[in-house]
Amino acid sequence: MTQNQEGRALRDKLIASGFYAEKQLHSKFAVLSWSHSKRFEVAREMLIPYASGSLLDYGCGDGTLIAGNLDLFPKATGLDPDPKTISNLRERFAEIPNVNFIEKLTDEGPFDVICCLEVFEHCLPETQKRILRDLADNTKRNGHVLISVPIEVGIPLLIKQLGRHAASFLKIKHYQYMETYSFWMFLRALFATRNTVFERTVYAGGQIGHKGFNWRSFQKLVEEHFKISKIKFSPLHFLGAQFCSQVFFLCEGKKN
Repeated sequence: MTQNQEGRALRDKLIASGFYAEKQLHSKFAVLSWSHSKRFEVAREMLIPYASGSLLDYGCGDGTLIAGNLDLFPKATGLDPDPKTISNLRERFAEIPNVNFIEKLTDEGPFDVICCLEVFEHCLPETQKRILRDLADNTKRNGHVLISVPIEVGIPLLIKQLGRHAASFLKIKHYQYMETYSFWMFLRALFATRNTVFERTVYAGGQIGHKGFNWRSFQKLVEEHFKISKIKFSPLHFLGAQFCSQVFFLCEGKKN
C-alpha cells in the first residue's frame, strides 16, 4: 500500500467512526448522502489554496472536516464545547500527530485558516456576533476564514422540507422528527430578503434548529467583521442560491 493509499484509508476510517457519517454521509437516503458529502468536497476545494498552515475547526463536531484534510494542514485544532465530544475525538485521533482538540480557545492562535461550518444556524444573533469576533481575533492578518451555513429560505426551503418529509416517511434514522412551520411563516421564508428577520425557536436544553435561519441577513453580519472574497454554493454551485442547500463564505483575515 502506498503512502497516499494509507492516508486515504486512515481518513476514511476516521470519518466512518464519527456520528456525522452515520447520520448523513452514509445515509441510506441517497440524495441526503450525496448532498452532505458535497459540502465537504466544496470545503476542501476552497481550502486547498491555503494549505500548509495551521487550521482551526471552530465547532468541529465529530472531526470529519479535520479527518478529510489531514494531508493539507500540518497542524490542526478542533474546538467543541462539549467535553464528551472532545474526549471521543482525542481517543479516535490519538495516533495522529499535530492534531489537538480543545473545549475553548486558549493561546494556541492565531491561525492561518479557521473553518466554522454548520454552526451559526444553531445560534441566536448575539452568540453569532460573539463567535464572529472570536474568529476575527484568532485569525492571522493574512489568514482566511471559511464559514458555511444552510439555505433555509426560498425554493431550497421547499425542496428541503419535501426531502425531510420523505426521509421521515421512510423512517430514516435521525429524521423521524422535523421542525414545522405555520403557513404564514413558511410563506415569509419563501420570499425572504436580506432584511427578513425571524424569531428563532429555542427548544429544551437550549437547542436551536434550522427553522427561521436566513443566510441573506446573516451575510450582512459576516460583512461587519470580514471582507468576503468568495461565495460558493453547494451541492451544485452553478445552480446558485435558488436551488442549492448550502452557502460558503470565504473571508479574508481581520477587517481593517
